[in-house]
Amino acid sequence: MFSFVLAVCEINAFLFLRNFVYTDGTKNGAPTLLEFRHLLAWELIKNRWIMEEDLAANAPITKEHQLVMVPQHAHSFSKSSMAT
Repeated sequence: MFSFVLAVCEINAFLFLRNFVYTDGTKNGAPTLLEFRHLLAWELIKNRWIMEEDLAANAPITKEHQLVMVPQHAHSFSKSSMAT
């Protein structure tokens, strides 16, 4: 579902860019859909707001999850049956 919503937002942003930013006289300088996707992907990867939050947060990393494997012969598994 997330990938579908992301794709819809991507196409809407591209169409907005083509129709409102690059008007009829400047469509020659507009990026292609592939170029737009490439630029958008890098902007999402190198999001400056997330990087600032990561640098500002000096909270210690806590272990909140313990990976437990289900035995191959088990038909069902519950946390209460797990021996600690």
